[in-house]
Amino acid sequence: MVKREGGDKAGVGGGSAGKKQRIADPVVLTSAVEAQAVKRSGRKLQYAPEEKLPIIEVENFPQLGKVVAARFIEWVQSNPGGVISLPTGRTPEHFIKWVKHFLDTWGTKETVDDLKGLGLQDTDNHPDMPSLHFFQMDEFFPINPDHKNSFSSYVKKHYAENFGLDPKKVRVMDIWNLGCKEGTNNGVLFEDGIDLTVTEREPSNLLERDQATALNAVHQYCCEYEEEIRSLGGIGFFLGGIGPDGHVAFNCKGKDHNSTTRLTKLNYQSAAAAASDLGGIDNSRKKHVITIGLGTIKYNPNASIAVFAAGDAKAQVIANAVKGPKHVETPATSFYNVPGFRFYLTSSACTKIEARIFDTFKANFESNPDNLIMDAVIDLSLKCKTRLLDLTPEHFAGDRRTSHALQLKCGSSAARDRKGYVDSLVKMVDESIRQKIEKSLQTITGSTFIHTAPHHDDIMLGYLPLANNLRKETTNEHTFVYATSGFNAVTNSLFLSFLRKALKHLMDEEGAVKGMVESGYFHPSQTGDADVTNFMNAHAARDVYGKDDAISERVLRCIARNFDPEGSKSSQAAFFQESLEKAIRYYENQYQGQKDSVEYQVLKGMLREFECDALWGYHGFVPSDSVAHLRMGFYKGDLFTEDPEINRDVLPLLKLMKQKSPGYVTVALDPEGSGPDTHYKVLQAVSAACKLYCEQDSKKDLKIWGYRNVWFRFHPREAKIMYPVELGDLAHLNDAFETCFISQKEASFPAPDYDGPFSHWAQMIQAEQYRQLATLLGTDYFKNHKDPRMRAARGMVFINELNMEEFLDRARQLKSKAEG
Repeated sequence: MVKREGGDKAGVGGGSAGKKQRIADPVVLTSAVEAQAVKRSGRKLQYAPEEKLPIIEVENFPQLGKVVAARFIEWVQSNPGGVISLPTGRTPEHFIKWVKHFLDTWGTKETVDDLKGLGLQDTDNHPDMPSLHFFQMDEFFPINPDHKNSFSSYVKKHYAENFGLDPKKVRVMDIWNLGCKEGTNNGVLFEDGIDLTVTEREPSNLLERDQATALNAVHQYCCEYEEEIRSLGGIGFFLGGIGPDGHVAFNCKGKDHNSTTRLTKLNYQSAAAAASDLGGIDNSRKKHVITIGLGTIKYNPNASIAVFAAGDAKAQVIANAVKGPKHVETPATSFYNVPGFRFYLTSSACTKIEARIFDTFKANFESNPDNLIMDAVIDLSLKCKTRLLDLTPEHFAGDRRTSHALQLKCGSSAARDRKGYVDSLVKMVDESIRQKIEKSLQTITGSTFIHTAPHHDDIMLGYLPLANNLRKETTNEHTFVYATSGFNAVTNSLFLSFLRKALKHLMDEEGAVKGMVESGYFHPSQTGDADVTNFMNAHAARDVYGKDDAISERVLRCIARNFDPEGSKSSQAAFFQESLEKAIRYYENQYQGQKDSVEYQVLKGMLREFECDALWGYHGFVPSDSVAHLRMGFYKGDLFTEDPEINRDVLPLLKLMKQKSPGYVTVALDPEGSGPDTHYKVLQAVSAACKLYCEQDSKKDLKIWGYRNVWFRFHPREAKIMYPVELGDLAHLNDAFETCFISQKEASFPAPDYDGPFSHWAQMIQAEQYRQLATLLGTDYFKNHKDPRMRAARGMVFINELNMEEFLDRARQLKSKAEG
């Protein structure tokens, strides 16, 4: 039996934050693939002493998967019969694609040339995939291994089948029935959650006794799993991602750096990240996980250990791991001085590492100085908490980027010249920011806006205070376009509650609703605007029951639209009763997180669409006139989603644009993420529609307003419009969100960075953006401003305004990063 090394106790392998860390000797690359990747990147493998872990940097997400695939194949060729552990989730998408492609086309000229270009020396001998031993690295507990979102299912589908592994050598974590009596399973035993202390005390009832038996069986399973890995010499090739809290496998922050395979509890950030797999945060919070430990990963001294990540979203957690200090709060610091460890990262995932920021600054300063120096000066002001106009040459000398600029521009000039350069530079940056704020205060009149959103709460979380101000000018026209149906954001339990309420409402003894049915009130041809009016009237009167009735009537309308689009049965109460009962039975038999059939995806999505109808009804718009639901077809609830198509996804938006003739189009303008996602794909569809619109209608002056919701933020330099947000705007934001977004106010799919409603997080972001500007310009700028909106400001909305040429160029850049 393998001795357990510390389990979940913090501190054993973490080191001390107060002690100076020994820096690893320069890494000697023995992998030709890695050497070629480093050469191609134009970067060093490691910028010591700041970087305490080596980094192989690649340009974009597809290239990341391709390079790691080549390195994996190189390792397999040198280690037949070796032990591997590979990741699940979205990040491995291109890794899986490229490994499968190389294996399936081995020996063809195209593949040989491709692999040689990646540095692979041996393109003759096909990797011996059946000889490998595969160990699943983690799994939710409890979960049925046949659950579509279980990691066991992922391993079987994407690795065992695609890579041609020997099923007998693929070790998956199947613990569904482990330690249970015949006829039951761990899903039943732990339906209400897991209390690990039940094994350490006397059980208080029969259920706790059975739970203790099952948990002890799981602990024994973990010991034997660890022992089996070590008996084979340990993991030879480990590839993993990195979580929002920095976890590797499910070794979350605070866990022992020498931990072994074990059952452990998810922290909030990891539970939030897992919510989409498990049907909501309430379900993921009930789960624990089995995971191999950091000690398991490091056991083989000759192991190749790779952690890969893509996109700006991971940049901060990567920077924390790279710069240290070694501490249990940052799991990846466990790999300091482990010779086989590498980070494989896209350039965008490196944007918080100061050494690489400076390297980029030096390389590009003379060819593109304006944006780079503005970024550097703004960052310096915020870092020093000093107003821009109060920055001095001494401040500049204390920062690598501004010091470099000062040296290039002034050299050894007299102090007066250096001060003159600094003064002129900070005045330029200060004036630029003031102009962006003043621009937001100008009234826009006689304009048509098309506001687009990937998800139903994106517009309100991104810029509701600005949108609310724009709609007060009656000469402006607004259309709010929602690209996807958003069914993934509606939990089964919530939808079941609305279906049951609708059935009860229908069967009301007074027969009022049946009378509405018979009158054709719910016929699919009816707009449903009355549902929104009734909901808002009830909200104004604080009538909870009236709001429930309005929602129930919208559910009935959705039933008619979805199951009787021609309207032949929509005046029959029996049709509604039968359809509701059928839907209730369907959802009672769906496990949380299970993919719905198309007809029930549409039904769930209609509830999300009602939320947006309600939002703009709240603001005085008639939903049937001002809200468009496009239901773009690429959005199907799959892990790896399709790309937008012209006929299916782009032309409906183009048709709407031709009808409305907009002067402004808003779009969620996120940076590169960890792969193609809904925001990115909607942006590509919007850019294609805008391009066709401008070409076919000879439009030259279309303005694009890029916004960001809670997931990403603009740097102050990137924003072109900075709109002041008052306390009343923030109160309005929260009331509108909690009133209209009935599927989101409990935050079933929350962000890892904040445990609460998204509107609260949006408020915090807008308040932080105000604090940034108050630092840059000084608080007196706001206190003494002639406009009361500025004096009342406590938040700021940032918008990046682009012309069409700039927008299409930005979309092309994102496409290159996301798709290669």
